[in-house]
Amino acid sequence: MIDLRHELSGFLLKYNGQIGYSVRPSERKKGYACQMLFLVLKKAENFGYKKVLVCCNKANAQSARVIQKCGGALENEVVHEFSPPNRHDIIQRYWIETLIDWVCLSEQIKENNNTIRNLTGEYKKIEPDCREGVRAQLERMKELCKERNSLYEKQNNLKGQKWKIEKSLER
Repeated sequence: MIDLRHELSGFLLKYNGQIGYSVRPSERKKGYACQMLFLVLKKAENFGYKKVLVCCNKANAQSARVIQKCGGALENEVVHEFSPPNRHDIIQRYWIETLIDWVCLSEQIKENNNTIRNLTGEYKKIEPDCREGVRAQLERMKELCKERNSLYEKQNNLKGQKWKIEKSLER
C-alpha cells in the first residue's frame, strides 16, 4: 500500500511526510517498496511536485535504505512527541526530488548493469575455450621452437662440415 498526500498539515509535515507506504511482512525484501516509491515519485511529478517529503522511524533501517535508494536526502531527525512513555521514537525526515531525469538515469543504470551481467556471462562461457585454445597454441609454439632449434643445430653442424671441407680444399 502506498499513499501520496497532497496536503501537509503540521503533524504530517513533521512526522509522516507526503508519501506513506507499507509492504506485507511476507513480501518484504523483494524490492516492492522501491518499485512502489519509484512509481509514486513519477505520479508526484505529474501533480507538479519537484520534491516530496518521506519520513520513517529511525529504528526502521530497511525503510531508510529504501528511501535513500530512491534518492532521499536526510534533512533532519525529530523526536516524535506522541511516543509511548519511556520510548522516544526518532523520526527521520527525507526529501526526494521527483525529477523524471533521475528516474530515467536509474533505469539506464539498471539496463547497463543487465548488459554488463550478460556480457560477463558470455565472457565466462567463452573464456574456458579461449584458455584451451591458448594452451594448444602455446604447446604448438613450443613444438615449433624445438623444431627450429633442432634445425639451427643441424645448420650449424652443416656449416661446420662445409668449413672443414673448404679448409681441406685450400691445402
